[in-house]
Amino acid sequence: MPWESIKNPTKKMLDDLYQEQVRSANKPCPDCGVKPGKAHSMNCDVARCQACGGQRLSCGCKKPGEDVWDGLWPGTKECYEKGYVAKWVSGWPFDSGRLIFDYDRWAVERVTGSRPSEYVVSP
Repeated sequence: MPWESIKNPTKKMLDDLYQEQVRSANKPCPDCGVKPGKAHSMNCDVARCQACGGQRLSCGCKKPGEDVWDGLWPGTKECYEKGYVAKWVSGWPFDSGRLIFDYDRWAVERVTGSRPSEYVVSP
């Protein structure tokens, strides 16, 4: 993987990363283009299912509900609250060493209900 999970990020690290995300939260959804506070289009790749929490476009739920874009990538608040941060180590789209929220770790835990050890890497 081009990133490594950080096992014990500092509060400052988490707060700085979250504030960086919040400062850019006034942008439209990168897939369907809806503005913050409005519902995603039905074919939006970013929208979450309100029944299962998965990607609405592919979850298969009969009543996925309406997901409103708040300007933050799905899982940002959860990664912040759980302390899921990773360090980018190689390749596009970021410079090496950049901190990012570990959305993959959050997704695996959300789906499986457990914290797999392969996602817990020392800094």
